[in-house]
Amino acid sequence: MISDTSNTYETISIEKWKLKEANWFMYQKKLVEGLSSLDTTEKIDTTVANFTELLTEAGELSIGKCSKTPTRKALVPWWSEQCKLAIEKYKSGLYKKKG
Repeated sequence: MISDTSNTYETISIEKWKLKEANWFMYQKKLVEGLSSLDTTEKIDTTVANFTELLTEAGELSIGKCSKTPTRKALVPWWSEQCKLAIEKYKSGLYKKKG
C-alpha cells in the first residue's frame, strides 16, 4: 500500500497472457501429454483441479505472461455497500431516462 497525506492507495498489478507471442504447437503438445496421464476416475473436484492445473502449466510454458503497469486505486474508508447500490440505482435511472 502507498500512503500520502490526502489519500491511501492500493497498488494493483495485473498479469495478462502474451497471446500474440504464444507457441500454440507447444501448448497443444503439453495438453495432449497431460491429458493422457489425467486420471478421470477420481472425484470430479480433483479431476477439475488437475485439469485446471494442466491448462495453467501448459500456458505458462508455451504462452507466458506479462505484467501490466501497476495502477493505483484510491481506498476510501467511508465507502460502503449502501453507497455502491445507490450509485448503481442512480446510473440505471439515467440509462432508462435516455432510452
